[in-house]
Amino acid sequence: MTSIKKICFFISDISKIGGTERVCTKVANRLFIEGFQVQVLSMYNAKPFFKLLPGIKVASVLAKRVNRFLIPYTVWKIRKKFEVIKPDIVIDVDSALFLYTRIASIKMQLKIVIWEHFNFKFANQSLARRLSRKMALKYGDAIVTLTEKDREVWRKYAPNKHIVSIPNPSPLTPARINEHERKQIVLSVGRLTAQKGFDILLNVWAKVNQHVSSGWMLYIIGSGESKIRLESQIQKARLQASVKLIPATGEIENYYKQAAIYCMTSRYEGFPMALLEAQSFGLPLLSFDCETGPSEIITSGYNGLLVKNGDVDAMASELTMLIERAEIRTNFGANAKKNAEQYQIDHIIKLWFKLFSLLAENWRLK
Repeated sequence: MTSIKKICFFISDISKIGGTERVCTKVANRLFIEGFQVQVLSMYNAKPFFKLLPGIKVASVLAKRVNRFLIPYTVWKIRKKFEVIKPDIVIDVDSALFLYTRIASIKMQLKIVIWEHFNFKFANQSLARRLSRKMALKYGDAIVTLTEKDREVWRKYAPNKHIVSIPNPSPLTPARINEHERKQIVLSVGRLTAQKGFDILLNVWAKVNQHVSSGWMLYIIGSGESKIRLESQIQKARLQASVKLIPATGEIENYYKQAAIYCMTSRYEGFPMALLEAQSFGLPLLSFDCETGPSEIITSGYNGLLVKNGDVDAMASELTMLIERAEIRTNFGANAKKNAEQYQIDHIIKLWFKLFSLLAENWRLK
């Protein structure tokens, strides 16, 4: 297919439990199955949380975090790893890592792909990330964004750069669901942080709870620094009887199977994996039209509904409607499951193959 055979994923910490690490693992596993030699190089920790296939080597650059003034030492360590691995392509699993790989790979025969997992607008605050992105725009061989909207933002700064949009694959395979097992549950999943807007969701639920019949519950599943604040908000609004805060779990599939509606009130996103997971289980989707991602997953009126970002009243109205209209939920859910097919790994991996072929062709021409 291509002359590119050896691929190295460079990631900050492969031992983390986040969506980025899970997606990196899924793509790495599939490339290995397809015959590529795959290595994962983690800045810290060489024990992946998500299972990598036997045959995929994992190594760490540093035994522990170091002072930022030791960047030259870190770059030197990365270069030594590259000299051993001898990759054809290094995939930086975060644009911020290009600060290191660009310098570490000088005069080496390899291509660097920047796989951006963050919304350009809302993850551009740190000086290091801004500098790294400027370097990526000038020196990176290719940039992969998760959404078309983010791709257009990057292209404004470098219209001639090879920038492609490759959505993340759904980590879950579309499941066969017995609709009779659905319960009166509105589900929302994510880390308990300000970004995910669970405080907004509780304000929405307080309004919905006044109008819908008793028995409906809101389940928020996740862990994080906002837990105590959210618990306090639930108590002040007297929502204890209809809201459950559930810690992050490795058995999230069980909750998707039971729920009747998936609702997301994030302030911003990169590419919301929870929406992909939810539609794999045939859940109707309801989300703020925040930047970026929801509008590329949800076709409003087909597999769910998009609501103006931050409009609590409109969100409460649409959620109330979905609760009261079972036939609309069923319709949206069936279409959501159809839509999930385009985010399965079989489809997504072909987009990576296309990118590798283009890089190989450019390499040959040079």
